[in-house]
Amino acid sequence: MNVQHSSKAVAALLLGIVSLLTAGASRSFSVVAAGVGLVLGIIGLSSPKRRMAIVGLVLCGLTLLGTLGLVLMVMTGP
Repeated sequence: MNVQHSSKAVAALLLGIVSLLTAGASRSFSVVAAGVGLVLGIIGLSSPKRRMAIVGLVLCGLTLLGTLGLVLMVMTGP
């Protein structure tokens, strides 16, 4: 079971990196990738690769917060 959770931790890290890098180009893709990364990161916290899961969670959270902030700035205007 730990092998499956370890792969989820690695996937969360990769999705966090991808979502952060694509946030400027495709917001909808980056939000979906960050959401999936958050779920996988939470599951991956119980794996031996816990640090990867935590870094993935942080990256996905930064992507979601940045995208939300950008959307709010656009909606409120100058």
